[in-house]
Amino acid sequence: MQHPHPTVDTNLRNPSTGKPMRPSFASSLAPVLTAAVVALGAALAPAAAQAAIVQQGFTLAADFGPTPGPFSGSFSYDDAVTPTASPFGDSLVPLISFTLDLGANTLGLGDTQEAFAAFNQNGFIGLVVTVDGVLTLSPSLGTNSPFFALSTRAGESMGTVRFADPQVRISEPAGLALAALGLAALSLRRRRL
Repeated sequence: MQHPHPTVDTNLRNPSTGKPMRPSFASSLAPVLTAAVVALGAALAPAAAQAAIVQQGFTLAADFGPTPGPFSGSFSYDDAVTPTASPFGDSLVPLISFTLDLGANTLGLGDTQEAFAAFNQNGFIGLVVTVDGVLTLSPSLGTNSPFFALSTRAGESMGTVRFADPQVRISEPAGLALAALGLAALSLRRRRL
């Protein structure tokens, strides 16, 4: 009875001469490719480990004005993005998401004219967000806390912005890239054995 899966002879010989066959070009490159994939993975690992999406919630609490509250929202940014300098000496990173629930209305990133997370040498200091004629969020300036100005049908309100603790997650593309590199290296290694 014939075995359903024939075995593969790793010591291939030329059927006409009986001499051992030379390894193929691809198999001779396997160690080089394995080393290249491992080196690329090692080079990308620090960047991928640093590339993270930061998600954070916030609350607007009116100090004065007719607008009831508090209102809550959330935002996120990629901390691997190189910040740009603002005219006020802080650094700005563009937001990749923004929502603010105002009860009857919800503002989103598409409603904003500008939307940035602001940082100074000590870290995160607040948001720079403008929704023309409706909302301004400003970071802490000097000893002042982050603040907002909100215009609704009821009138103008101003107050402080309170931020929840940030939640950090590894960026999906970076994590998937590392996983793919690892699988490629294992595949090449397995073929070699």
